[in-house]
Amino acid sequence: MVKKGNPATAIVIAGMHRSGTSALSRTLNLIGCDLPEHLMAPDSESNERGHWESQRVFELNNAILKSAGSRWDEWETLNSDWYASPAFASYFEKARRLIETEFSSSPLYVVKDPRFCLLMGFWIKVFESTGATPLIVMPVRNPQEVAQSLMRRNSIDPSIGRLLWLRHVLDAEAGSRDCPRVTVRFDQLLEDWRSVAVRIGERLSLSWPNLSTAADIDIGEFLSPDLRHHANQRDAVEAPTEGIRWIGDTWEILQRWSIDEERPTDLDALNEIRSSLNDLSSLFGRPLLLGRRAMDNESALKAKVADLSADLDGEKGRSQEKGRLIEALNTAVTKGQDEIGWRSDEMERLNQVVAQQAQEAERRDIEIKALNEAVAKSQGEIHRRSDEIERLNEAVKQQAQEAEWRDAELESLNESLKASLQELQASNEAWRHQEESLLRAINERDQRIAAMLHSSSWRLTAPLRRVRRGLGWLLHKLFRLAQIAGWLGTGQFRKAAQSMLPFYRRHAPAWVGGIIPRRLRHWLRATSTPPPKQDREPGGVAAERPATSAFVPEFRGAPAVEGPVRLIAFYLPQFHPIPENDQWWGEGFTEWTNVRGARPQFDGHYQPRVPIHMGYYDLRDVEVQHRQVELAKRYGIGGFCFYFYWFGGHRLLETPLLNYLNDPSIDFPFCLCWANENWTRRWDGREQDLLIGQEHSPEDDLRFIEHISQYLNDSKYIRVHGRPLLLVYRPSLLPNAAETVERWRHWCREHDIDEPYVAMVQSFQTYDPRPFGMDAAIEFPWHTGMPNDVTAHLVPSKSDFRGFVFDWNDYAEKCEEHADQPWLQMRGVMPGWDNTPRRNTDAHLFHGHSPESYGRWLRSAMRWTLARDRSPDERLLFINAWNEWGEGAYLEPDQLHGYAFLQATRDSVEQVADHPGNAVAVHPLHTAGSETGEAALISKQVVPVDTLHPVLPDRIELQCPESPEVSIVIPVYGNCHLSLHCLKSLAAITDERPFEVIVVDDASPDESGDVLPAILGVRYLRNENNLGFLRSCNRGAAEARGRFLLLLNNDTLVQDGAIDALAATFDLYTDAGLVGAKLFFNDGSLQEAGGIVFSDGSALNYGRDDDPRKPEYNYVRDTDYCSGAAIMLPLALWRELGGFDEYYVRAYYEDTDLAFRVREAGYRVLYQPFAKIIHSEGATSGTDLSQGEKRYQAENRHRFLKRWRKTLEAKHLPPDSPIDLARNRSAKSHALILDWAIPMPNHDSASVDTF
Repeated sequence: MVKKGNPATAIVIAGMHRSGTSALSRTLNLIGCDLPEHLMAPDSESNERGHWESQRVFELNNAILKSAGSRWDEWETLNSDWYASPAFASYFEKARRLIETEFSSSPLYVVKDPRFCLLMGFWIKVFESTGATPLIVMPVRNPQEVAQSLMRRNSIDPSIGRLLWLRHVLDAEAGSRDCPRVTVRFDQLLEDWRSVAVRIGERLSLSWPNLSTAADIDIGEFLSPDLRHHANQRDAVEAPTEGIRWIGDTWEILQRWSIDEERPTDLDALNEIRSSLNDLSSLFGRPLLLGRRAMDNESALKAKVADLSADLDGEKGRSQEKGRLIEALNTAVTKGQDEIGWRSDEMERLNQVVAQQAQEAERRDIEIKALNEAVAKSQGEIHRRSDEIERLNEAVKQQAQEAEWRDAELESLNESLKASLQELQASNEAWRHQEESLLRAINERDQRIAAMLHSSSWRLTAPLRRVRRGLGWLLHKLFRLAQIAGWLGTGQFRKAAQSMLPFYRRHAPAWVGGIIPRRLRHWLRATSTPPPKQDREPGGVAAERPATSAFVPEFRGAPAVEGPVRLIAFYLPQFHPIPENDQWWGEGFTEWTNVRGARPQFDGHYQPRVPIHMGYYDLRDVEVQHRQVELAKRYGIGGFCFYFYWFGGHRLLETPLLNYLNDPSIDFPFCLCWANENWTRRWDGREQDLLIGQEHSPEDDLRFIEHISQYLNDSKYIRVHGRPLLLVYRPSLLPNAAETVERWRHWCREHDIDEPYVAMVQSFQTYDPRPFGMDAAIEFPWHTGMPNDVTAHLVPSKSDFRGFVFDWNDYAEKCEEHADQPWLQMRGVMPGWDNTPRRNTDAHLFHGHSPESYGRWLRSAMRWTLARDRSPDERLLFINAWNEWGEGAYLEPDQLHGYAFLQATRDSVEQVADHPGNAVAVHPLHTAGSETGEAALISKQVVPVDTLHPVLPDRIELQCPESPEVSIVIPVYGNCHLSLHCLKSLAAITDERPFEVIVVDDASPDESGDVLPAILGVRYLRNENNLGFLRSCNRGAAEARGRFLLLLNNDTLVQDGAIDALAATFDLYTDAGLVGAKLFFNDGSLQEAGGIVFSDGSALNYGRDDDPRKPEYNYVRDTDYCSGAAIMLPLALWRELGGFDEYYVRAYYEDTDLAFRVREAGYRVLYQPFAKIIHSEGATSGTDLSQGEKRYQAENRHRFLKRWRKTLEAKHLPPDSPIDLARNRSAKSHALILDWAIPMPNHDSASVDTF
């Protein structure tokens, strides 16, 4: 399957039989391409070294050709009507599933079958439907050799063999014209396979993962000359007839293509040949077909005649031998009759001896058999004990080494502990004296307090103190009443109502609400509750959202990466009918009954919810659960938590769980949550309208644990530290939860079952698991926290709706700020909540939920979990829920959002896996004054970033377009971790301009040479010797293919939009020749906003360490130069100027010199503030000017001054000049325009006229 954002590459070998397709397939496999899972077995007669193709693809192609009335050895074209027949769609789906099965999650694979030539158009569509990019390799061989080989293998007449060759190559060429392709020759592959592989890689823009010495040896052993059974000494083909001329012309074109580019005239010629061949088919197809069938029948008859002749010759020989044998037997019979008489007596005696010996032999055979069995058993025991002794010896050696290492470590630790102990003893002594002093002071204070409390003055003044407290309370109430009266007297009824509302809610009886008019109640509700919050963008800014949500289609790629936090989704099994529900709610009742019947209660209320993907499914169908598991895996869910319904031994809705347990093909983790509350008609666990109740008792506890032990012992069951995880929904309903848990654990110990890891669900305001004897607590939104009621702001006062509408964004923000607890807390999130299907007008629902806000909440909870010191087993996060359709809490796709919530889940898993802490992101501008601490971070335009945490190379996937607009050249020397961070930032941005990445490794001494070439999408070059920064840049630029060239240091992090901003500058300013980015330090402060060069050749990073938000750093400006850490210029101009001048080898001032040469050529050098890039200055070359690369900085400054002295003296200010004068090159003076707001086309007076 294809991973999102990283489509697989399928190398399709489309060549005629006997043309080296197997050799080419195996060669590409040895240099890094994956082969199909089910390979065809080798053929000792025609292909003893293997076919290296899929047996299942071979069988499917034969079936397709047969369904179209054809075979591989038909030289006529395939029936075109087959593509419009029903068979096409059926075989297309089979082919798509077959490719996904054969190549799984492979990013680069090779697939081969000569029948691809005849079905090229069909298979290209199949590969594209899986998300793969098909690249075509056409191996060709002299048709004479192919015909001879077919004659030897299949007894096909050479004239027919040449026609088959022509049909296969013409159809393969015509069907692959819209795909990247390359033509190679079989004899070239045998003579020099490496040059063929290099040519394929260059033509198809591929980098071979395993082009190594080991591969060279393996391929050399595989590609021996004997693979070519028939060799033609001439490349040409004789052309005495029209058909042979077509073959010769085609062969000549394909030979030329194998060493040169394809020509349009060649395509025209091939079209004409193909058309002529098709015409020939209509004229001679039937006679030739009949002739071929006659030849087949003749061959079959000849073979049968030969077999019969051989059988006849054999029978004649056997008859003669039998005659001689009969004659000899007659002679022997005559002689034997003479001897029979006298031997009869001897035989009788011998028979007696033989019988006696047979009895003795039988006895000895029994003894020998017993001895052999004993010997075999002893030998087996000896071998077993020898292996055991060898294993024990190895273990003893390993333990001895470990003991020796541990002794050394313990000795070192002992020394350090002794030193620490001495320090602690001294510190304890000091603390002891301090503690004694404090205790003495506390005792003295307590004695004084006790004396005061027992004094007569304290008792006598007690009434005064009570009077004082009473007067204070009375005065406070009187003041509040006066304040309310004042508001009422002045008409401020809203303030008065809000002040009286707490008293009313606490003390007023229920009947009071019934006598208050509905409109008044609605007005009180609206005035006492805040309006709903708007969703916010990732940077924290409120975002206006349309009433409708964007439909997200299904992602069909590979399963999500395994994240550092396991996501477990609650799973409701009530999607199939059961007798109890039929009795209580009506025949055929399931959860879908409620879901279908829901109706919107106010404008903008999303009901009913309509499922897609599997529709209104029935969980009795095991295939449904297979598809659910596949979907959950693909989107990053790590397990299901099934609600389990047990009522004193009576079980409900267990069928889906039993199916899940008993199907070994479902390999997805699961656990149980005992929903231990009563079932009522109110769906909320209260006792009224009871349908079936719980029967809690010690005996019921034991029956319960005994029954679920079959689940706890299953290999798929989720475990924490080896203990099966069991959730209890409402432990407060158990008579004594702690005793129940201990009873479960005791039963498990007695029955040799791992004790359960019991966690409570924080439902109905119960939070602490410790009084219940449980190991952990699981947050269960929305039962935790208190959401804001926004009903009155959304539901009209005349509505019949009596429920509550809560503010989703406010609640999600509150849940993100989760405090630490003294117990082990597992976080929970929900994608939404709306129980209208169950409660109708009494529903509770949340307004404003979206995939974006859910994803933000999920990432926050995952990072909260990672920030706690926990084992991986305890990094669990629960989602409420997978399929709670009746409560609007589901991840499954629906008609409005599609797969948006599942996609948000997968994206969150990948983001947290890549950035376990806060990711680099742009902050909104902050207008406060001077800030400190956390507030200071908001003043930055990028979030401070830490490049010390590792980046996994296999998580980096870069685009590699055929025609890039921008070529990014990154020279590297060591510091592989910085290069990985840089490449990761490029992979994460969403810029629209297509770009390629060229990494030039300047003979790095670290692991860069092994790690960087393996990254997908990187064009990797390596210098044999260390050439320095300047020459590495020039070498990389020489390989560039884009319109623009971006030179980038490997210690940079590119922010979203930077590449588009740099390239757009050239579109806006047609005279621009070089554009530089706005550079930031790792902590988010400004590093450079363009550079200033003074008359003495010294330079200054303008704005260094200043506030990056200041206006002077945030407009496009002419500048003296821009730092070479991130500069862009047109590739044509770069090559016209000759790149960096080697006058400045090895590095420094080459970027400044380039800027001056760009200006000298008549172009502008501009600074672009919207291209934001973090630069770890000095991370690669250091900052010490006396050593390393930095020592060239001072030296090259003198060279620069020598070259540009006249320009510097004429147009640049001295170094002591004011910075404000030196920063702008293009203006002598400036005009400041003050206005109350920035003009907009549709705002402010005269804006339309002005703009």
